Amino acid sequence: MDEDILLGCILPWKPEAFEKLKAYGNGREELMTDVRGTSCFVIKFGKAGEQLAAKLWEEGKMVYASSASMTKRLKLAMSKV
Repeated sequence: MDEDILLGCILPWKPEAFEKLKAYGNGREELMTDVRGTSCFVIKFGKAGEQLAAKLWEEGKMVYASSASMTKRLKLAMSKV
């Protein structure tokens, strides 16, 4: 069989990695983490997913979508009501 596998992990950032993230100075750490300082990483294993990951890795890119950022935006919007 040639089935894909989806793996999701909620992980804390290592302090030194989080400091590098903050060093960009553009606030991306706020969009990439929740109030606990964690991020949810979802990885799709399978031929298409592996090819996409390899191509992005070769180009020095990382793709992410954060539910943490949506939660923060919702809380901010609700606090302004």
